[in-house]
Amino acid sequence: MRESLSPSTQTAYRSIFEKYAKFVARLETNNSNSTANITPELVALFIADCYKQGLAVATVQTYISALGFFAKLKGLTDVSQTFAIKRMLSGYQKKHISCDTRLPITPIILSKLIHSLPFVCKSMFSRVLVKAMYLLAFHAFLRIGEITGTKDNHGNCIRKENVKILSSPDEQNKHIELTFSTFKHSAGKHIPTIVIKENSIQNLCPVKAICDYCNLRDSKDGPFFKFMDDSPVSRQYFTQHLQASLAWAGYDYKHYKGHSFRIGAATTAAEKGINEEKIQAMGRWHSAAYKKYIRIHSITLD
Repeated sequence: MRESLSPSTQTAYRSIFEKYAKFVARLETNNSNSTANITPELVALFIADCYKQGLAVATVQTYISALGFFAKLKGLTDVSQTFAIKRMLSGYQKKHISCDTRLPITPIILSKLIHSLPFVCKSMFSRVLVKAMYLLAFHAFLRIGEITGTKDNHGNCIRKENVKILSSPDEQNKHIELTFSTFKHSAGKHIPTIVIKENSIQNLCPVKAICDYCNLRDSKDGPFFKFMDDSPVSRQYFTQHLQASLAWAGYDYKHYKGHSFRIGAATTAAEKGINEEKIQAMGRWHSAAYKKYIRIHSITLD
């Protein structure tokens, strides 16, 4: 049953259970079997504690899903499906309405980020690397965890074998075929292939950016985006460069995160009139969650 979860989800769920176990320990329960303590009564108190901490609704929902999973793993009642817990979460959502303040990186902002690179990157390699990451993140609706990793945990990182650069029969045009070995919520789901075509504006073309990066990258397997020493590009490195690019372009980087590329891609697709089903497929969403990523603030009617 554990194998039904992706490695990153397993890690997250273990962390959540540790938080819950510490909370139960603070209540000084006498039951030594902490897993058996996943009861509706204790989980209700845990939710109340989360509310006091001001945690987001989505975070608490993930916590309860994890606890429900561990309960089922031990043959216990899935607390996440009990009436009382469902009602508590419903009330939590009504009382704790939060607004996602992350702004989308639009094509205009993306262009400015690309133009910032000669000023914020210290080497030619880093300019080529970060440019490829910016453009692929936007055009492929990528999560930051799909382009960054750590030495010991590549997680859902795109690997070299996932990226193919192909030419048309007449060799006049190129495109990228991007596949995924795994991605968030991919367990048991169809693994799609994303096709990215050339852009007529050379400096903003994702295909050219990837080709330029591949000319510098060696042919070794492993995370696609990596440094010369083979270590994967870290989230911290990417975030630092994104913040520097935004500051150079005159934007307040506090309102933009790595996920802003994904938000911007969904918003741009919606503004272009691409149908919802295709947007959902492009972003690999398996529910209506993609609608939260579309940030169209005004519509002009002719």
